[in-house]
Amino acid sequence: MSRGTALVTGTHGLLGRYTARAFAEQAWTGVGLGHGDWQRAEWERWGLASWHTCDIDTMWQLWSNYDKAADEKLMAQAREIVPIRQRERS
Repeated sequence: MSRGTALVTGTHGLLGRYTARAFAEQAWTGVGLGHGDWQRAEWERWGLASWHTCDIDTMWQLWSNYDKAADEKLMAQAREIVPIRQRERS
C-alpha cells in the first residue's frame, strides 16, 4: 500500500534519481518531473510510477497557479477527518 505520492523534481539527474528511489523504498508512489526524454524502463527502474518532461517555465506556471487558500482549506478538512478515521479503526 502506498504511503502517498512524492513529486520529485529533477528526477532525471543524479540527486533526483536517488531521491525517487529512496521514496519508492519507503512505499511512496513517485512522480518524476524533469528535462529530457527518459525511457519508461529506465524511470521505472528508479522507482517512479510516472515521468513527465517539463522545463522551468512549466514548473513556474504550475507554481503560479497554486492556490494557497484552497490548500489550507483542504488541510483543515484533513485535520478533521484523520482523528475520526483513527477512532473508527480502534
